[in-house]
Amino acid sequence: MTTDSTNQPEPTARRELPTRRENVTHKLTIVDHRGRHSMHLTVGFYESGAPAEIFAILNKTGSKERAFLDSMARAVSLGLQHGVPLDSYVEMFVGTQGTPAGTVAGHPTIKRCQGPIDLLFRWLGVEFCGMKELGHVHHAAAS
Repeated sequence: MTTDSTNQPEPTARRELPTRRENVTHKLTIVDHRGRHSMHLTVGFYESGAPAEIFAILNKTGSKERAFLDSMARAVSLGLQHGVPLDSYVEMFVGTQGTPAGTVAGHPTIKRCQGPIDLLFRWLGVEFCGMKELGHVHHAAAS
């Protein structure tokens, strides 16, 4: 099977991660009718401060859900390392429905989610893309 190369974007080289890098981990909790589900989100950074890799762990879920969330985080990490802008992922995946869904504890502005993927990308948008409108609590600007 031959592909017409004029219709394909030029691949970009994968940007290598430093051996030792800074990261931030945030623990959030989704509360639904079955209880509390803690979710740990970690972002590793390039020296420039740009996000380079993402890890997401959701406790109290089945192996399929954990594997799917882990695979999604790996795929997004690979995309980031090849130059895909983080806000492209945020715009695509905010609003994705799943379980558990409900009230969110542990963040000053994000107070509910439609599922773990929605929460992951809502958090990434608020924290790293300046998309404050994805939060549910909006603080008035200081005068």
